Amino acid sequence: MLEFLAGLVVFSLAVLLMAVGVLAGRPSIRGSCGGLANVAGAETECVAGCTRPCPNRKARAARGLDAT
Repeated sequence: MLEFLAGLVVFSLAVLLMAVGVLAGRPSIRGSCGGLANVAGAETECVAGCTRPCPNRKARAARGLDAT
């Protein structure tokens, strides 16, 4: 019974702290800062290069929107 009560207290404390975080208006979790744009040496989306581009990539390249 003691383990149950300890677990309930820990779980309740976690929920309470999450609620306080929401009420404080902290910013939400965001993605990375730039992704592959900030990786040194990555000129293309995949570092190995695209040997078989997908149809969407082919269409973007045909319109001139793709750098590769």
